[in-house]
Amino acid sequence: NALLNQAYINTYKSGDFHQRLSSLQTALPLLKQGGDWFSVAGCFGLMGECYHALGENNSAITFYDSSIHLFQQLGDTVTSVWQLIDEAHSYSDMDNVSAAYKAFHTAQELTPKKDTLLQGYTYCYLAQLFWYANLPEIAIEYMNKVRAFQQTFTPQQKKNLSWQLSWA
Repeated sequence: NALLNQAYINTYKSGDFHQRLSSLQTALPLLKQGGDWFSVAGCFGLMGECYHALGENNSAITFYDSSIHLFQQLGDTVTSVWQLIDEAHSYSDMDNVSAAYKAFHTAQELTPKKDTLLQGYTYCYLAQLFWYANLPEIAIEYMNKVRAFQQTFTPQQKKNLSWQLSWA
C-alpha cells in the first residue's frame, strides 16, 4: 500500500505519469501477493488514469475494465461506477461515441438513486459527450437533469443564505 500511496502522491506533486506508472507496476504484484483486492482494484484504476493521461487510451480502457470488474466482484458498485466514467472518458477521447455512451449508460444504471453527486457527474459527462458529437439538444437535456438536482429557494430562504449561495 505504501507504493500505491507514493505513486498517487508523486503524480500530483510532479505530474510525471511515467514515474507514477512505474511505481504502480511495482506495487501491483505485491498487492496481489498480499491479497489486498480492494487495493489491487484501485491500482488498476490508477494505472488506467496514467495511461489515459499519457494518451494511451486502449491501455487505459484495459486497466479501467479490470478495475471495474474487480470492484464489482468485491461488491463495491459505487467505486466501479467512478471507474466506468473514467473508462467512458477514454472511449470519448478516442471518438468512440457508441462505446462511451454504453459505459456512461451502465454507470447511470448502477448509480444509487440517492447519490445525486455521482448522477450529476455522469450527466455532465454525458452532456459533454453529446456536445462533442454535435448533438446540442441532447446535451442540453442532460444539463437540465443536472439542474433538476439544484434546490430552488423561496424568497424567505434566499434572505437567510450566505452571500456565496445568493445566486442559487
